[in-house]
Amino acid sequence: MIHYFNSPFLYWEKCDDHFAIKDLILPEIENDYLKNKEYYRDNNSWECNCTSSFHSKIGEQFDSVNQSIMNKSLIVNAIFKVYNNMMQRLLDDNSINEKEFNYFTNSYLDDLWYNYYQPGENQEIHEHLPNIFSGVYLLELCGEYNNTVWYNGGSNVFLCDSTMTFGQKRSIDNDIGEGTIIIFPSALPHYVPNTKSKKVTLSFNILPNP
Repeated sequence: MIHYFNSPFLYWEKCDDHFAIKDLILPEIENDYLKNKEYYRDNNSWECNCTSSFHSKIGEQFDSVNQSIMNKSLIVNAIFKVYNNMMQRLLDDNSINEKEFNYFTNSYLDDLWYNYYQPGENQEIHEHLPNIFSGVYLLELCGEYNNTVWYNGGSNVFLCDSTMTFGQKRSIDNDIGEGTIIIFPSALPHYVPNTKSKKVTLSFNILPNP
């Protein structure tokens, strides 16, 4: 499924190997969360109250969980299957040309981290520049659909939860639930309002090979 803004877009697709990936990765995240959540909260510059293993402000010894997940071919292959399907869709829709298609499909996973939300926790509005494409993998949603909000200026907003609408379509009708991988241009601002229940996501950035 794809949703176009005036210029940017969101692309989302269910992950075929979701249950295998969840069984492989979630226990590792749970262990790391219990061990390092206080350190993560005390050593980041994000205006949020969720726990994130994003590594811009933490020591290399605490980045091991991110590297471990990135080294698992099952998740990397799943991300790039969705990414390449997105590129094919953009090419078919004449949003990119053959040269751009070949350039962007020759890309790599630059970084990856997890975000762990307990009920009432949130993430402030932000973007992922200077990356080119970014994404969110909805690894575990307990009792709700994804509630991330994306902006494209003015009232052009897409709210991915079970009640809000954009263009007369509810995101629940588009099945943006657990196991979905969402990819978007890195410059597209987004945030996560207070969650109603536990939520665990993987965030990632993709860059073309030099």
